[in-house]
Amino acid sequence: MSGYSTGCVVNRILLRPSLSQLLGEGRILKQLIIVALAVVLMGCAGDGDWTRPGTSSKQTAAEFSDCQSQARAATQRDTNIMSDIMATRGNDWRQTGVMGTQTSLFAAENHDRTSDIVHRCMLGKGFVPGG
Repeated sequence: MSGYSTGCVVNRILLRPSLSQLLGEGRILKQLIIVALAVVLMGCAGDGDWTRPGTSSKQTAAEFSDCQSQARAATQRDTNIMSDIMATRGNDWRQTGVMGTQTSLFAAENHDRTSDIVHRCMLGKGFVPGG
């Protein structure tokens, strides 16, 4: 340990967090899973009661499912970015008390974007909302 005083070595050891401290003993992973599930569930919420003349409910459900798949693909990049941010900033957000706000904000934005994509997709396929 040449070049370092004993105080420097002790401070460096104390300031270097362990892997379990960085990962929050699995809390970040659990929160990432919760956010991912919330995003998926919010993106799948409701079928919107779409109608198109001459289309059966089974065909409507298949078209709606296709639009949901397109919306998930379109929002996957944002979900991946949020997961990366949570992995790197999650501990900071927890310490400042904004973790819940950040995850709720992302989930709401993602839900709105997913709903908009599904809505436009269904309109593009000739469906109209409502029963």
